[in-house]
Amino acid sequence: MRFLGYIVDKEGLRTDPEKVSAILNFERPKTFKELKRFIGIASWYKRFVKNFSVIAAPLHSLTKGKQKKFIWTDEAEKAFVALKTFLTSTPVISCPDFKEPFIIQCDASNKGIGAVLSQKIDGLEKPIAYLSRKLNDREQLYSTSERELLSIVYAVEKFRPYVDGSHFTVVTDHSALKMIHKMKDPHGKLARSAMKLQAFSFDIVRM
Repeated sequence: MRFLGYIVDKEGLRTDPEKVSAILNFERPKTFKELKRFIGIASWYKRFVKNFSVIAAPLHSLTKGKQKKFIWTDEAEKAFVALKTFLTSTPVISCPDFKEPFIIQCDASNKGIGAVLSQKIDGLEKPIAYLSRKLNDREQLYSTSERELLSIVYAVEKFRPYVDGSHFTVVTDHSALKMIHKMKDPHGKLARSAMKLQAFSFDIVRM
C-alpha cells in the first residue's frame, strides 16, 4: 500500500520506487534553487539512510551564508552521488514491537554523530529508525570519547518515545562507557546532558 510517499506492507516501511526514481534521475544541480529542491526530496527518505545528515553536509554547506555564485565542489559531488547510491539500496524499516527490547547503536566521527534503533525480529536484527546530525564547530573539538558520549545522549533522547520505561541496550565504543562512569561531578553542557541518562535503564556493550 502506498502512503505519503512510502510503501507500507506486513514487513514494515519501504521507499516508494517511483519517488526514488525521481531522486536518481535528478540532474546535478546548477543553481541554489535546484540544490535546495534536491536536498528537500532526498531528505524525505533520510530515515532510511544511516548518517544522512553527515553525508548531506557538503550540500547543505553550499546553501549557507551569502554566497552569490553557485560553485559545485568535489565534496558536493561526492555527497550527491553517495545519497543517490544509498537510496538505491535502502533497508525495510520494521515496525516496533514494544514487547521486545530495543537496541541503539551509536556512531561518531569528527563531522557528525548518528544512531540506529533496532530490534531482533525472528532472530535477525532489523532497523526501526535512523537519525544523525552534524557537529557544530565547538563539538568538533571534542575528544573521540566525548563525541561518542554525545552520540549516546543524543540518540537516547531522540529515541525516548521508544525506550522510555523499558530496559534497552546501547552499542558503542568502550571508551564512552568509561566516561559515563567517571562523571561523578558533572561540569559543562555535555556532562550535564549525560547525567540525564541516569533516568533510563540500559546496558552498554562494546561495538
